[in-house]
Amino acid sequence: MKKSILAMAATATIAFAGSTSTSVPVTIDYVQGCDVRSLQSSYDIGIVPAVQDTAGVMMNPINFEVACSNGLAYTLKTNATNYAMQAGGTGSTYRMEFYTDTAKTTKVSSTSPWNKTGIGGYETVNLYPNVYGDSGCTYDSVTKKKICDSGSLTASVDLIISW
Repeated sequence: MKKSILAMAATATIAFAGSTSTSVPVTIDYVQGCDVRSLQSSYDIGIVPAVQDTAGVMMNPINFEVACSNGLAYTLKTNATNYAMQAGGTGSTYRMEFYTDTAKTTKVSSTSPWNKTGIGGYETVNLYPNVYGDSGCTYDSVTKKKICDSGSLTASVDLIISW
């Protein structure tokens, strides 16, 4: 008797379809903040005339750059509402206030901060000092001007940026 064995070979193909997903925890530390550059230790704002309008004289601006994170709200203010300086140390008293422009639309002081929003890059900030005679001055009713003593004026101003 004859026996036969029939062997069949087959190739199996494995097919994959679909997808799979998993959650992977990721931590990103993002610190918002501000940076200041080009701020000098002292500024010469110019020569204040002894004869001036009662509203004072707009002097040379204080310029520097601030970079705050994009969308970050921040404020810029000074440590006082105005600064008193005496001409020559004994003469007329002058006062100084800061504004964001020469038209005096926005005052910047300890009680009037300049509210801004960061753009993610450096922005130039210009603060315009307005100096005016306060006490020890005479008023000329003909010219409608104040006449104050001349002398050297010095003020120390702290600029505060907070966010």
